[in-house]
Amino acid sequence: MCSPQTVGEHAGEWCPFGSGRDQAGDQQEDDARSLLFEIAPLDTSFDILGAAIVTLEVASDKPIANLAVRLCDVHPSGESLRLSYGILNLTHRDGHETPAPLEPGQRYRVRIQLNDAGAVFPAGHKIRLALSTTYWPMIWPSPEKATLTIFGGTLDLPVRPSRVADALPPLPGPETATPERPTVIRPGVVRIDRIGLELSTEGKFTFDIKDDDPLSAVAEMRRTETISRGAWQVRIETQMRLSCTHDMFLLRATLRAWEGTGEVCHREWDDSILRDCL
Repeated sequence: MCSPQTVGEHAGEWCPFGSGRDQAGDQQEDDARSLLFEIAPLDTSFDILGAAIVTLEVASDKPIANLAVRLCDVHPSGESLRLSYGILNLTHRDGHETPAPLEPGQRYRVRIQLNDAGAVFPAGHKIRLALSTTYWPMIWPSPEKATLTIFGGTLDLPVRPSRVADALPPLPGPETATPERPTVIRPGVVRIDRIGLELSTEGKFTFDIKDDDPLSAVAEMRRTETISRGAWQVRIETQMRLSCTHDMFLLRATLRAWEGTGEVCHREWDDSILRDCL
């Protein structure tokens, strides 16, 4: 198994806020480029609550390799819903305190605990386990394209028996104070009328990588924050670019701040950071 570097395009954000496309989408495209294990459609539904555990016996042809595991609920239509996932840098197979390179060709038994999840697998749906060696941009790729051999393994699901007591009564109406809503001036710009404060945010994140080259990975961020009241205004601009070589992470960043038209702060960073089993 050696996945294209762009597997993970449908992963959503690492920390989603439930708006736009920050949640994981249909996993079919990522599934098609992963190693899949799945069962026949379920005869009856069942619940899970907690962390699924995947145990695998693997070997790598490179000293550094990643393994991403996704647990998916496959609808009869073919749509694939990611219920949970877990990621392991295999150099951390014995813990995060003492990472150690893999011995190419040697078999290792690894345990991956997926994120806690509560879900129902309906009757007629299929359980799918998708494995990949990449998950961009959720994780940074390993320095070289690694091929993993999977010799066998197990999936332990946190099955939760259904109970009559699970049925919830209707919830009462919400009891909360009504917050003051800012006035939207234009997209990205709002005003808090009570204090006459105007807030503006502009930002852009880009993640680029070539399918066959892990060293082509680049993450860039640009962000501008402006706060003003009447004639008073402050503005902060930040830029960051992360790239890599085989042995180093390359981080370049700038921060500039203005009060009115006068620049009050200007800092730049240009650092190289040892990858250290990453």
